[in-house]
Amino acid sequence: MHALDLEPIIPLKSVPKNDGEVDAFYAPTCLLEHSYKYDSYDRRYGAIKYVQPKSHCKDCPLQHEGMCQKVIKIKQLNDPRKYNHTARGTYSWSLKYNERSSVERVNAYLKENYQLNDTRFYKAHHAVVFYHLIQLTYNARTFANQRLAKKLTEKK
Repeated sequence: MHALDLEPIIPLKSVPKNDGEVDAFYAPTCLLEHSYKYDSYDRRYGAIKYVQPKSHCKDCPLQHEGMCQKVIKIKQLNDPRKYNHTARGTYSWSLKYNERSSVERVNAYLKENYQLNDTRFYKAHHAVVFYHLIQLTYNARTFANQRLAKKLTEKK
């Protein structure tokens, strides 16, 4: 999936067990349980980079003892459901999630109304062609409905 430059944006139903290592968005935390801030994605290593939360760390007594890391990198392939590029909890992740939700609503509508769960094909390429034909039909019908609605509003 990553070779195609696609990101898995999957909602997680369970809340992480808070043992002090991660927060609610699976970002790592320091020993005092302050969340590290998402910084960037390192394509070369396939890792998500988190940096120290500067607002909490400048007065932290543990920083001078060498117990805090400045940068934490987590390989995305460790758990691609939890660690996305961009990280969970960021604004851009919520935008990607909303795009995914609209696509899934359309796919759920197609499965329900065009019986896509009841395919009768044993070969994968037959099922894919069937699915594409249904998507084409749905898009053509939606386009025709939009054009008709536009003409009716112009006449009024």
